[in-house]
Amino acid sequence: MGEVLNKFDDIYSILARYGYTSLFLMDDRDHHQYRGFADYLVFGKIGLKREEDAANEKMLHLLTVTKMRGMAISSKTLFFEFTPSGIKGI
Repeated sequence: MGEVLNKFDDIYSILARYGYTSLFLMDDRDHHQYRGFADYLVFGKIGLKREEDAANEKMLHLLTVTKMRGMAISSKTLFFEFTPSGIKGI
């Protein structure tokens, strides 16, 4: 696991040196496998999840912002849907 974590750190450091923002996309399985390492490395963490709404037989799309350095964040979960014209909050 250490080799993979070092690669994350190397990529982050190189991009930061040139003033670029890095974006790491990770599924829950990998996030848990690496014990949340990326949470400590990044400036912000946005979670996108899907849950089944059994009452309406629909899939719900949820967005949470659990970390954003230097900003006050809400613990509120936002719901959204994909439309032909883009993502729409509901």
